[in-house]
Amino acid sequence: MKKQSLSCALGGAAIALGLSLAGSAWAGSVTYPGPGVTLQDLSSYPEGYTDSLAPAGSASGKSSSLSGNTVTLLRGDAVPGDVYGAINLNDTAAISGNKVYINGDVGRWVNGGYLYYGDTPAADVSVSGNSVALDAGRVNAWVSGGIVVNADTGGATSTGNSVILTGAKVDLCVEGGNAHSGSGAATVLNNTVTIMAGTVSGIVWGGLAETNIGTAVASNNAVAISGGTLNGAVVGASAVGGAATASNNTVTISGTPVFGATTQLYGGKAFGGISTGNTLKFHSTGLTVGHLGDFQNLNFYLPTTLTPGDTLLAVTDTADITNATVHVSLDGTSGPTLHVGDTFTFIRAKTLNAAGITPLTGMIGGFTYTLKANSNQLVLRIDNPLPPAPTMGALAIGEGAVLALGTLFLAGLVLVAPRRGRYQAGA
Repeated sequence: MKKQSLSCALGGAAIALGLSLAGSAWAGSVTYPGPGVTLQDLSSYPEGYTDSLAPAGSASGKSSSLSGNTVTLLRGDAVPGDVYGAINLNDTAAISGNKVYINGDVGRWVNGGYLYYGDTPAADVSVSGNSVALDAGRVNAWVSGGIVVNADTGGATSTGNSVILTGAKVDLCVEGGNAHSGSGAATVLNNTVTIMAGTVSGIVWGGLAETNIGTAVASNNAVAISGGTLNGAVVGASAVGGAATASNNTVTISGTPVFGATTQLYGGKAFGGISTGNTLKFHSTGLTVGHLGDFQNLNFYLPTTLTPGDTLLAVTDTADITNATVHVSLDGTSGPTLHVGDTFTFIRAKTLNAAGITPLTGMIGGFTYTLKANSNQLVLRIDNPLPPAPTMGALAIGEGAVLALGTLFLAGLVLVAPRRGRYQAGA
């Protein structure tokens, strides 16, 4: 079997992963353990592994059904090998709309859909709309919503795939969608990762696009983190290639997740290319990471738990916010209680690169504010209360008075009109 050559950086080491062929003897909806369900021994395949779980036909290199499969690992049980929603190693047929639910332990990796094409003629290949949900258990390698690999000159596109983590542990990395091409275009679009609980030890990518010499595009991918423990980097999306673009990707942080001391936050990481339009949406307070960069938009939402003097995000090494656009608003409809003179530190870093960040003034919560970079900090100061706006009641009275005066004025004109013929006052 052919391999995918991607690396997952963990603890300073680059771990090359080979994707293994998985198979089973059933199609469509698969629940393990279940009646008549047995795992397959695939160790005869290069990089293969015993006891892997996937829909029927997978042992031949192509699942009998490439779309609409549901594969479930029940709570408290285990699969020593890999788990797939669908695989296709034989041709260009697309993989889409498969679902994988993990509630137990997986010895290797979990993939909503995996397509590998390395033959001629050159052709484009894609995976889309696949999903993985992890509620319990442990995955000893990667988790991916959908991966497509084109070893030839054709394009590879991974679109709309997703991973949701609500309580499991992942020993390596998590990615919403992944596209790899030998010398063609690699594109990841609209893939997502949502982490509400659990632990991820490696990198989290919304999307990852890689090509050796072609064009790599990573756009509109998203990572949302509201809980859990994350020990590796968090990346909205990465693009690696001869011409790389990472654009309009989003990382949203809320709640009280725990980040490792070396965790890095990136919006759109374009290696040797263009990073543009990537956004951090930050709704939390009191969090610490190791590095911050590749965000062109920083949106801070003041939570109700915020108190004067609080730091929203501490960065133990470098925060690079060069030329970023900063937006400030309340989190929800209320936010914290504000007072004149209150200060809030949005970012406090060992080194703050803030070139192009000029003092910003605006209005929030009934007050004016000033936001500016001071040495190694980005600080918001509450300045003055806004003047009260006219009420609708006062406006109505004013309008009534104007109308009444207008009526009297017009009546007066009639009463004092000069007498001309029969059109006289009182005639």
